[in-house]
Amino acid sequence: MNDPDIFKNPCGVCGKKSATRLCDFIIDYHSTIFYRDFQDFKNQGRLETCDLPMCDGCATEHVGHDFCPQHEKLFHQLKLTDEKQIKAQFRQKARYLFESKEG
Repeated sequence: MNDPDIFKNPCGVCGKKSATRLCDFIIDYHSTIFYRDFQDFKNQGRLETCDLPMCDGCATEHVGHDFCPQHEKLFHQLKLTDEKQIKAQFRQKARYLFESKEG
């Protein structure tokens, strides 16, 4: 028998199970220039996530963040794959950390 609660919050990927997770992939950043008071500054939403509802089977977890299948693919494409580029990136980050500790 089907679960009658499935229609309250269905998985946005498969539609067969209840959604228990939301996609955490950041899709936009918001930066407000003017704040009326400190509470507005403190309570602002600085980033916007995908928030696609997913079941446990459709979500993929990376270091505590859940991604939908589309953003899972995109997440892997964002990583550098060329060994020379990875080494250059590492050298630059190390140089930046070393210089920030000196000054």
